[in-house]
Amino acid sequence: ITGRNLDGTYAVWFSKPGIKGVVRKVEEVKPPEGAGQKKKSEREYRVAIQVETEPSAETGIHFLRLVSTRGVSNAVQLRMYDVPVVSESGEAHEFPKNAQAVRFPVVVNGRIEKPGETDYYVFEAAKGQETAFDVIASREAAATGFHPQLTLYKLTPSWFNQERAERIAFTDQLRGENVIANTDPRDRTGTWVTLRHRFIESGRYYLEVGSLYGKGGTENIYQLRMAEAEKAVPPKFWVQHLWRERDFTRK
Repeated sequence: ITGRNLDGTYAVWFSKPGIKGVVRKVEEVKPPEGAGQKKKSEREYRVAIQVETEPSAETGIHFLRLVSTRGVSNAVQLRMYDVPVVSESGEAHEFPKNAQAVRFPVVVNGRIEKPGETDYYVFEAAKGQETAFDVIASREAAATGFHPQLTLYKLTPSWFNQERAERIAFTDQLRGENVIANTDPRDRTGTWVTLRHRFIESGRYYLEVGSLYGKGGTENIYQLRMAEAEKAVPPKFWVQHLWRERDFTRK
């Protein structure tokens, strides 16, 4: 966890039972070369914590706060799932030929770090299988205008290209709270893009995660969830902040 005034952090507080954390390390984040020395109130610190969960812990969103000699920090989101979670491969996988292999159900933590970067994931699907793909942008990424998009492909070789990828589904429609760059994003859930698809034949398919206009940056972090559609109920943190005034019924 990175932020200001975190020097002297010694404890972690959670909003719900069944989860606890221990502070392992606190260090100052050095400014880039040539940036000059910042005032003490402007310096950033990085806090490494170790989190442990109990079987009784709920899935969905948990809020944690860091406790230091200066006081208590703002709330930070920690998402919990009941399916396997993996990290994006450290090797480049920007084309179908070097796509990262995954298996359902799964949550992938990834990043669109460079402009124009795309991440490909390959998986097996059965005929008639209906699948849900959801990609969540972090609140910090949404604040910078990061707009994720999903594209589904299958390989259809031709005389000229044996690895030609045919697009069979696509979406870039945002849902959730669209965080504006000049507002404080810390109390918002961020945005997500969702794609549902029923496969008409068994085989190997490829999912591409990219960004609108090819935007990239170190803060452009995403979580990709792949699951069977009937089991892909939106997590609590995706619906708890939707506008209440949309609930009434007009005559």
